[in-house]
Parts: sequence; C-alpha cells; structure tokens
Amino acid sequence: MDPHFDQNTQSFLLHYGPILEARRRGCTTGQPAGLPQLIRQTSADAWIQQLEGDLVACTTIPGTEWVYGGFLYLPEELMLPMRKKGSKVWQVTSQMWTWVQFKDDLRAVFDFHYGQQNRFMGTFGNILQLRRPGCTNGHPQNLPNLDKSNFSAVWVDRMREDFLACLVPLVWWARAGVLYLPDGTRRAITKARELHWHETGLEWTWAEFIREVQGYLDAEALGRTILKGVAGAALGVVVGPPIIVAGLGALGFGTAGVAAALPLTVYLSVGSAAAAIQSVVYGASTGGLFAICQSIGAAGVGAAGTMISGVIGGILANRGGQ
Repeated sequence: MDPHFDQNTQSFLLHYGPILEARRRGCTTGQPAGLPQLIRQTSADAWIQQLEGDLVACTTIPGTEWVYGGFLYLPEELMLPMRKKGSKVWQVTSQMWTWVQFKDDLRAVFDFHYGQQNRFMGTFGNILQLRRPGCTNGHPQNLPNLDKSNFSAVWVDRMREDFLACLVPLVWWARAGVLYLPDGTRRAITKARELHWHETGLEWTWAEFIREVQGYLDAEALGRTILKGVAGAALGVVVGPPIIVAGLGALGFGTAGVAAALPLTVYLSVGSAAAAIQSVVYGASTGGLFAICQSIGAAGVGAAGTMISGVIGGILANRGGQ
C-alpha cells in the first residue's frame, strides 16, 4: 500500500468527510446508511453505483481523491482484503489505485466474500439441505461429531458423495465443505481460506481444503493432549523438572514468549506447537496451565520445581478445604 495512504485518507476525511456525511450518514465510518445490507443482497455494481453517485453529487471532491472516499465507505470486513489489493498495485506500479482499479478490485473482493456464496446457496443450498439436513449450517445429520480421526475417514467421503449426487461443480467443493463444519472449526477454516485467497487470488482446491481441515484438527487434538500431559507432569507423576523444562522449550514455551520456530499447522502458519495450541485451543484468552507452561519454559529448572511445588500445594490446599 502507498505509505502515505493512511495520511491521505485522514486528510480526505478532514476536508471532505462532513460533505459526504451530510449526503449519506455513516459513510465515513464504513456504515453508510442504506448500503451495509445492500452489499450482502445485491451485486457489487449496484453498491458501487450508489457510492459513485454520492461522490459525483459532492462536486467539490476531485476525482483524484475518490479512492480515499470509497475506502471509507467499505464495511470493516472488506477493508483488509482491499488493503491487500492496493498493496499489490503499489508493489507493481509504485502508484496508488486509479478509481477504475479500485472498482475492479472491489468487485473481485465483493464476489469472493458475498457473490459466490450467494450464487452457491441459491443454486445448491436447498438441494444439499434436502439430501443432508443441517449441512449448510454446520450441523449435518448422520455424521459423527467431527474430530481428527473421522474427518478424512468419514466426513470427506460423505461430503464427496453429497456433492456428486447434487451435481456441485468441483470448483465449489471447498466452499461447500466449509459449510458442513461446526461453528468453531468453520470460523478458523474460513479465516485460513480468506487469507489464502487474499495472498494468492485463488480459491482452495478440494485437496487443499482437506489438508487444511485435517491440519487444524490434528493441531487441536495435539494441543489438548500436550496440556493434559503437562498437567500430569506438573504433579510430578512421571517426569522431573529438567525434562519438563526441556520439553516445554521444544514445544515453543521459552524466554521470548510463545516461540515461533517450529511450523506445525498450515492453516494459519502459527509457528510452533505452543503457538498452535494457543491459537487453536485458547484463541486470544490464555491463562492457567498455559501461563504456567510459559513461566516454566522461560524461567528454567529451578522455577519448574518451585512452580510444581506450588501447583501441588495449591491442589492439596484446595482439597483440604473441600
């Protein structure tokens, strides 16, 4: 992105924001009245037409500044992908978007986020729902609870059978597969899919979708297994402090925080087992045992012994009070 883009956008907002706001309330904060719902229900061209109409009506805004106004109109979920588009233009040309380029990129982003989904659901949503109720909202009937052992062995085969029976084109299988996933998994995989598209401009293949979901489920299962093992180790049942420290360090708990040295899962390239566990199992809210692991990994053997003693003491005290 043009290194001066944010500065220029703020300058635009200062000089022309009140004029645009007078015409369409909320337009400079990504919530233009009448447009947030429209962008999900109609084509990008209809949305762009209204945006362009506002800019034309505000005659004091020069055409060379329209890109900044258009960016301010965008709903929050489209700002990051449009920034990435703008960055690619800058890398190739060392120039800011033209208005024509901005509109072309917005059409592409709109189509990925809304248009394709609307077309897919309009064409195949009801058919898939008739074949397997609940499949388009993460609750497919007659499938076991999703885990790492049954995804490739059961889920993939059932989804493939459904897509073939409903004549879903292969190019849309990854998009359809995301709809089958339960909420938590679907959110993570959707984020990875969007990241892939923003970086490459390409939709996942069916094989890539399978690999990403399996990688996520493997990392999730590994995270839970490791934390259970660490809980046992913290009680001194199996291993001593030196081994605990070495093991935690290898997993990515270290002096620099959660390390980023050992690639574990492709879905977000989180960097280490500890980072994957944090991202997959806990998200942004980590604490308790995860924090203990980080403290031991950072402070070393002496701290491990002290920490374990404290953990045991706390458990015994808690039991004594019950």
